[in-house]
Amino acid sequence: MKFRYWLVGGLAAALIVGWGALVLAPGAGAQEEETRPPRILERVARKLGIDVETLEAAFKEARLDAVDEALAAGRINDEQAANARERIEQGKPPLRLARARAMHHARHAILTSAATALGITPDELRTELQAGASIASVAAERGVSIDAVKAQIVADAETKLAEFVAQGRIDQARADAALARLTDRLDQIVNRSRS
Repeated sequence: MKFRYWLVGGLAAALIVGWGALVLAPGAGAQEEETRPPRILERVARKLGIDVETLEAAFKEARLDAVDEALAAGRINDEQAANARERIEQGKPPLRLARARAMHHARHAILTSAATALGITPDELRTELQAGASIASVAAERGVSIDAVKAQIVADAETKLAEFVAQGRIDQARADAALARLTDRLDQIVNRSRS
């Protein structure tokens, strides 16, 4: 029984990642997302000898069962369980995955902004960082003021957050909180290195 639970959980994670890639793919239209499930979902359903709708329902039921188990075990409270159930009913990914995806996009945005301020490509900056440099040390090597780099990062973040607010993806209070977290951690971000 545990093997089956892990199999369903692993398949669910694979599907969520697949759906995330489809949603984030450049040029992916909303109509295309609604009318055609991801190929991996079709393949799994075919291998199991069921249709895609049955597979989706099984994943949804397994996720709801996991919420109930976590609530019964005391790992989450009633409010967290209600929020998780609501996300599941709406077809949204688990909150941890959504946060991980948001963090990935934030790191990429910071890297791109810093590279722009340094006059290099994001790939060039990534190579330097992977070699053990920090954004601040790359700026010093290139004779670029770290304050200019930080200003670029903050300005680009403000622009992106304003777009999210205008699109209705987040409210202004959430945008303000995100910007405050970024500015609070900016020195740590630009000075972080792998060494």
